[in-house]
Amino acid sequence: MDDNDNNPFNLWKHFAGVFRFGKGLLGRSSITLIALLALGFAAIWKLHSDALILAVFTIGAVIFLIWYFRIERFADKHPLEALLEGGEYTAHHQMLMAAKGKPQFS
Repeated sequence: MDDNDNNPFNLWKHFAGVFRFGKGLLGRSSITLIALLALGFAAIWKLHSDALILAVFTIGAVIFLIWYFRIERFADKHPLEALLEGGEYTAHHQMLMAAKGKPQFS
């Protein structure tokens, strides 16, 4: 290991590169779950009251359930928007328009 490998920022980039999030709205919004987990771990680390830790995890669970059911409902109504990213979504619509014989945008 050289000196750059011991840099905490480089170590963080290495471990963060292991996680691959999905595409589209579902993948991007799943980052909120990391924030909720960080909140829970911070609560365990800093809070000394079991009741407060339980309250933080309860609030986190409620936020997660609200997020989950809203994302699930949106994905059910709009599956393309939920799974495809901007460029992929545009390319998909251009392909559909070409299949129907309509002019494509350039």
